[in-house]
Amino acid sequence: MNRGKGWLEPLFVFLENLGEIGLLTWKTIKNIFRPPWEKSIFIQQLEEIGVRSLPVVSLTAAFGGLVFGLQTYIGFHRYVGPGSEAYGGPIISLGLSKELIPILVGLMVAGRVGSAMTAEIGTMKITEQIDALFSLGADPNKYLVVPRTVAAFFMLPCLTLYGDVIGMLGGFVYNIMIMGVNSSIYLKNTLLYFELWDLITGLIKASIFGLIIALVGCWQGLKAEGGAAGVGRATTRSVVISSIIILMVNFFSLIKPMIRIVDLHKSFRENHVLRGVNLEIAKGETRVICGQSGSGKSVLIKTLIGLMKPDRGQIWVDGVEITSLSEEELFKIRRKFGLLFQNAALFDSLTVEENVRFGLERYTNLSPAEIQRRVKEALELVGLRGVEKLMPHELSGGMKKRVGLARAIAYRPQIILYDEPSTGIDPIRADAINDLIITMNIS
Repeated sequence: MNRGKGWLEPLFVFLENLGEIGLLTWKTIKNIFRPPWEKSIFIQQLEEIGVRSLPVVSLTAAFGGLVFGLQTYIGFHRYVGPGSEAYGGPIISLGLSKELIPILVGLMVAGRVGSAMTAEIGTMKITEQIDALFSLGADPNKYLVVPRTVAAFFMLPCLTLYGDVIGMLGGFVYNIMIMGVNSSIYLKNTLLYFELWDLITGLIKASIFGLIIALVGCWQGLKAEGGAAGVGRATTRSVVISSIIILMVNFFSLIKPMIRIVDLHKSFRENHVLRGVNLEIAKGETRVICGQSGSGKSVLIKTLIGLMKPDRGQIWVDGVEITSLSEEELFKIRRKFGLLFQNAALFDSLTVEENVRFGLERYTNLSPAEIQRRVKEALELVGLRGVEKLMPHELSGGMKKRVGLARAIAYRPQIILYDEPSTGIDPIRADAINDLIITMNIS
């Protein structure tokens, strides 16, 4: 390829490398499903990537958990106040499982395993062993790349899961055993706000990191040239490129907004309520929309959840554009939401307990005992006890609002919408509700 000289040279090199690794990835994916399969090499790579990486993962995760536990303790103690450190458990667990441990494991394995793949395959290249495979009618991609890629895909999540346990244990040891934080509150809040999907998110990332490490390592090995010095350069490039791609992929996986509204309009006859609304809300972000009565706050919320159709514009929820969805498809999207209506909107014919457990019984596979625990827990969070058997007409306006909030949070949705959550509630209870909203956002 005649690229010429000048400022376009780096661009041509980048595009050439991108094409090479793209073709390698496509060929590897095709060969995964074509027999024969190199089972012995696959098992050997499982051991090399997984078992032999346990010592470095153990040390990295343990000290990562200790340091993260230390910084969380300092943050709560300094900025929230003494005694609040016990509420750091969910932050430690979520931060480790979703971000820190997958990244650390990926970088450590890239340095240990990715470099080894490049060195081994690069040595085979310069000693003509790759040419020998071709001469025998064997495909080097199927013999060398496929077993390593599949093994890395499966072993990185296993190492990450192991690192999660070690890291969380490190955070627990620092906070509970070293600093004397209240263990019951620490564990209660961790179990309350830490969910299976939080763990799965980190494992999915780890699988992708495994593919990156194996493909980059094999790619650099296959293109190594120039003797022992060339293998050394290829090994260095392998580690650097893998590490940079891992960090970039992790960053770009976070910036996709959970909610994106584009040029949204909604009118009621001559009353143009929403005029070209544009809004983005990221995962874990809290937004407050302020405005006078009748300015369209409730209309925006109902449009967002699909209860009202906009006149024009787009609404994206977790990557799905919802304005053109059928009613059946909207039901699946709505299950991502918990909504506190302005007037609570409790079902008059159901008791408080039946209102709160309504979604749990229909859209989860939880056992009756777990549903009962969730209902009690949600009501206690909003300051209501002993009201499970009461009917909505037996409650005050403020109590109805709190039951509506309990119903919204009991399902533990990905997105919670609050329509004037503290209206009609006394100032002390309103402060507690605001604190609860902040806590729910942390989870």
